[in-house]
Amino acid sequence: MKKVYLMLLQKRMILTPLYIEVPRVRKPNKKILLGMNWYRNAHWIELNNVKDLYTKLMLPVIPDIQLKVPIQVVFKYWLKNKSQDLNNIHSVITKFFFDALVKK
Repeated sequence: MKKVYLMLLQKRMILTPLYIEVPRVRKPNKKILLGMNWYRNAHWIELNNVKDLYTKLMLPVIPDIQLKVPIQVVFKYWLKNKSQDLNNIHSVITKFFFDALVKK
């Protein structure tokens, strides 16, 4: 009974972006959908910059909790276009989110 109670106390809802806007110097900012199509074709420097931007956005949002038990993370997506491949987006979001969670 105590384990269930502790897990309920640690239940949180965190909103995460699907798009990241990358600032540029000479061109307008670039809006990137975090999906496998972009991830596969992007240059490694751009990948690193976007991951750093995502981590900077998520670190203040992730609560300061000591996770001592295995956790279960549930992702819910609200997309404008239902024809988008959800697994395409989910894979990059989960990778970036868990990397930010480890840094916290």
